Amino acid sequence: MSDVTKLRAAKQGLGVRLDREVVGVSVKTSGAFSRAHLLIDKKTSREYVGKIYALEDPMTRVLGAREFECLNRLHHNNVVEMVDAVVSDDHLVLVTERLSGNHLLEEVLLGHTWTEAAATMLIKEILEAVAHVHDEGIVHLDIQPDNIIFPRGTSSRSAGLEGLMKALSSLSVDTAGAGGRSDLGVVSCFVKLTGFSMAQPVGQRQGLHMASIMPPALWCPDFAAPELLRVTNAIDTNEDNSEINITFAADVWSIGVIAYLL
Repeated sequence: MSDVTKLRAAKQGLGVRLDREVVGVSVKTSGAFSRAHLLIDKKTSREYVGKIYALEDPMTRVLGAREFECLNRLHHNNVVEMVDAVVSDDHLVLVTERLSGNHLLEEVLLGHTWTEAAATMLIKEILEAVAHVHDEGIVHLDIQPDNIIFPRGTSSRSAGLEGLMKALSSLSVDTAGAGGRSDLGVVSCFVKLTGFSMAQPVGQRQGLHMASIMPPALWCPDFAAPELLRVTNAIDTNEDNSEINITFAADVWSIGVIAYLL
């Protein structure tokens, strides 16, 4: 069975959740292996992101199929949602919700400081997202501030999230001073984990959750676990990396670095 056939079969299980006509209006980003377009639902004006993989290239075909498999498993308030997927002989389009808001690093650079209690609650949100990812048999491999977003203009999906925002509001400190920022993303919305380009489904081998890492190793080195840096070095030097064990612990390391940053 070809990769395209497998994707079409998998999409049948996903179902067509985006059943209205959408139009692409601009290119948001363009990377080495995919490009992202802003999509707008003509009837509702709701915005989505369409990530396009060209399937004629073996590398992009594998990367696109892998990201599709990961996103298709994930359904959690704190994880970006894939709403549809479109596949042809030439392209795969992964349609996700559009998250409009600051990344975690932007919040830090804009003068937002967390008390220890607020940082603890923020890390708890991230841990809940990652716990769901791991429960679904996926290792993220690129947990970093750029992939943690505070969406704006979205409603809380549960009373628990509203309670979290009220608690964070009393614990947060705006260090920008008088005339500074008054709309801190962290107190107005909840956390979403994004950036699943490097994510991989994992299997079990010798009692460990393992992932077979293949190029490209595009995770952020500042937040990557030591074993991921060993993989990067092995790829750069054309050495065998098959004996390097990658487990869910790699994601936990990255969360620890983020906690230190806060």
